[in-house]
Amino acid sequence: MKRFFVRDGMGVTLLRKKNIPTLIITKEETEMTRRWAKKMKIAKLYEGVVQKELILEKICKNFRVKPDEIAYIGDDVNDLELLKKIGLAVVPNDAIDEVKKICHYKCKTNSGHGAFRELADLILSEQS
Repeated sequence: MKRFFVRDGMGVTLLRKKNIPTLIITKEETEMTRRWAKKMKIAKLYEGVVQKELILEKICKNFRVKPDEIAYIGDDVNDLELLKKIGLAVVPNDAIDEVKKICHYKCKTNSGHGAFRELADLILSEQS
């Protein structure tokens, strides 16, 4: 089940105001995610991505960033390899243990309950 939390949406808005793009990388292809991404003005939605780490080079090229300049939040085995290759690996509180072991920051909140907003606030606090 997918859940979008209103405070996570505000996190996207706050990042965008600081010219920090937000992307979604998901193995699913759902209309609900497409609608939310459009509503929130997500910079890019990558759907149907099974091996998420393979999209990293494309993201770096398209957004003119290095892997160590990327923060990513993931919660399951299909996020592991990408989390290992970027600068700030973040997991929600309810992530699987295997992913928690390799993260740089573990959120106090769960997926769909403000974990993305927690990451956004962390990024914005470092920008100040």
